[in-house]
Amino acid sequence: TGHGGSAHAAFGLAALRELAALTERADRIIEGGADVVDAWVRSHPRLSWTRPPAGPYGFVQVDGAKDLRPAIEALASAHGVLVAPGSFFGTNSGFRIGWTAPGDALAEGLDLLGQHLVGGQ
Repeated sequence: TGHGGSAHAAFGLAALRELAALTERADRIIEGGADVVDAWVRSHPRLSWTRPPAGPYGFVQVDGAKDLRPAIEALASAHGVLVAPGSFFGTNSGFRIGWTAPGDALAEGLDLLGQHLVGGQ
């Protein structure tokens, strides 16, 4: 099979040797992003969520919103901000959000979400 498989195996073994450090780094990224999203949700009176105990995703409800999917699709098309419409989860008035983007990108995405989903509904 050539040397490609050997290189992949070497990368995998290197990652396994650093598993504790990689896990710690991932946990810091996830926790820090959740803190940023939590502060953002709290700053908008129409938003609510139950912060998940772990993981990089949460579900945000927008009080009084009827159907966020068109606004979510427009925001993705115009600005590249991606959240999952609540209609995928049985409700039109919310969205699933992730927070593993680098700090500046996360802050910019949250600003755009606030402008287009919270203010415009």
